[in-house]
Amino acid sequence: MNSPRTLIAAIVVAGVLAGALAYFSQKQEIAAGNFSPTGAGTYLLQSSISASQASITISASTPFVEPSSNIPYTMTYLGSNIEYATLNPANGTSITDNSEFISFTGITQNSNGSATLTGVTRGLSRTPGTGGCVASSTLAHAYPSQTKLILANSPCFYSQYAVKQNNETISGTWNFSSTPTITNNPSNATDAVNYQTLLATAIQGAATSSYTSMGISQLATSLQIASGTASTSQGRPLVIPSKFSTTTPGNLCTGGVWNCIPVANIAGKLAQTWLDLTQSFTFSGGLWSSASTTIAASNTGANALTLNGVSYRFPGKNGASSTVLSTDGAGALSWLTPSIKPLSFVTVAPTNTAAATTTQAYAIIPAGALTATNAVLKVSGTIGTSAGANYCYADIAMGDGGTTATTTIAFTSKSTASITPMVVSAQVMTNGSNAATSTGIGVSYATINIVQTVVTAAGTAGSTFYLYATPKYTFANQLYVSIDSYSASAVPCYYQGADAEIITP
Repeated sequence: MNSPRTLIAAIVVAGVLAGALAYFSQKQEIAAGNFSPTGAGTYLLQSSISASQASITISASTPFVEPSSNIPYTMTYLGSNIEYATLNPANGTSITDNSEFISFTGITQNSNGSATLTGVTRGLSRTPGTGGCVASSTLAHAYPSQTKLILANSPCFYSQYAVKQNNETISGTWNFSSTPTITNNPSNATDAVNYQTLLATAIQGAATSSYTSMGISQLATSLQIASGTASTSQGRPLVIPSKFSTTTPGNLCTGGVWNCIPVANIAGKLAQTWLDLTQSFTFSGGLWSSASTTIAASNTGANALTLNGVSYRFPGKNGASSTVLSTDGAGALSWLTPSIKPLSFVTVAPTNTAAATTTQAYAIIPAGALTATNAVLKVSGTIGTSAGANYCYADIAMGDGGTTATTTIAFTSKSTASITPMVVSAQVMTNGSNAATSTGIGVSYATINIVQTVVTAAGTAGSTFYLYATPKYTFANQLYVSIDSYSASAVPCYYQGADAEIITP
């Protein structure tokens, strides 16, 4: 039968164990790197230790338990994976003080009531700020049994805490019950950021971007840009990186390495080097240039100037003064000196007429001299009026010498800088009131009035009228050209001369 003292001891031990188990059921397992301070008592070494011994046994006479509750210490109970202690606490005399700071990482509660500290690091630095909490054989000592040990706040104990004035590296996870205020700009991947900084940061794993919301996109390759690829096969929208954009295409763009995007320069213009000038351009609108325009036109095939579907090859330099461009019929142009053949006019009537149509002079155009392809007829005449005379009319008429007017005499008017041509008409002159006769050659012949003008002022000394035209047909027969006048009153008109020439290039 157990003694009352034994029974009381058993009850006490049971109570202690019950309290410990209740506490442990609420205690979470410590995570790697956890540290918690402990307010413990004073304990004695069970046996002596050397200066390098890495395990220390606490005497059963001073059980390694929590004061008051008598709960046995373990690292799990302490909620820490490291604890700091002091051997032989300072006795107040620095000369004889051989106290030592240590740390330990394990506790084994022995069946005889003693406890063994394991993972002991001896001779911890007294000034960890100068080189860290490291072991030093100089600071480690041998101690006899019954040496005191306390869980004290050694310098290395405080190194577990962040100091506001120091740069710190936090290995554990800090949780905040409220949002901390972050005032610095993050520069490293491990920096803490405030909420606004976080919102402005692209984070992998965010939602895919769309036309209506922000999100994550992927940079497009130059080939994807050129082909208009909108997204990847995973549905990630593709965006254009600036490396493919440039104002002037360089080797990367022109050498087949990249497909580049043209960008306007600082003046808002695109560089001409973006265009392939070896290609042909088709314009549906007109072209206008305020500067000099250079066109090759050196070959009717490869470098032709094509006008109205006809290709031309121009000479490589200007011709001499008064030369004209002549074609060889195949588009090749060359400078030629034109041939001018003057015609002689014969006066056939007095210099005055009154209220009648009178041929004043005529000239003969040789057969075949006028062709539809390379001849120009230039005829001029001058008629004046006397004071008090009414208006005088003058015309240039042509005929072939026959008695019947031919309608095949037709011209197309031309113009020069010094001549404003009259309108070419096809009025047939008959033997009626407007009959044109040539008494100088002894016969009357029908003519066609091709140019007609009016001396519009009475008393005009002289008014010159012109025909400057190309024939519509080639005239194989001899032609006559005459200068005629008609007075609107009895006051005569005065014929003052005529001139004619055939110009062929």
